[in-house]
Amino acid sequence: VSLHSSSTPLTSFTADFVVPPLPARRPLFDSQVLYFWPGLKSKAPEMGSPVLQPVLQYGVAGPRWSVQSWSVDASDPSHPVAVTVPAIDAQPGDRITSHIRLSDDGSTWTVSATNTASGADSTLHVAGSRISYDYAVLVNENVNVKGECERMPAYAVLERASLTFTNLSVNGKPMPAWRTRARCATPALAAAGTRRR
Repeated sequence: VSLHSSSTPLTSFTADFVVPPLPARRPLFDSQVLYFWPGLKSKAPEMGSPVLQPVLQYGVAGPRWSVQSWSVDASDPSHPVAVTVPAIDAQPGDRITSHIRLSDDGSTWTVSATNTASGADSTLHVAGSRISYDYAVLVNENVNVKGECERMPAYAVLERASLTFTNLSVNGKPMPAWRTRARCATPALAAAGTRRR
């Protein structure tokens, strides 16, 4: 985890990425879901903490990529709250631009991802709240990958980066270096750059 001190709250995060190839191995009778996303996390860069996230997802609607913006608060596992908008299609090689921003008056968060190849976007507007976002994170979540890296996008099998986030900025300033937190076989955040108030 990379920490960066700030005396101001996190109010914006931008990130771009190119959609990677489909996974090298896709079992026919085994659910397999991959998520890649930049996001803002509250309290801690851990599962369950409130998060704003434009998500590249595979396996949610079949063996293909799509992009969908979310606001999720699972800090109370018995009553998780998730808000989203429809997903947009994405093909390997498409460039996605994303941003998370709090309006100047603090009343509305915008979570958005745009496919520059098609012009389609998945944009979510949620009411501003008393939740403070303390961490900027870059994440790879896996469901039923089971530590088998060949279930990741094909580039990962060739030991090259399967997805690289670029044009990163937090609160309008370039983000410092990110430190790897976990790798393919570990079911945790794949990488997290953090900025804590």
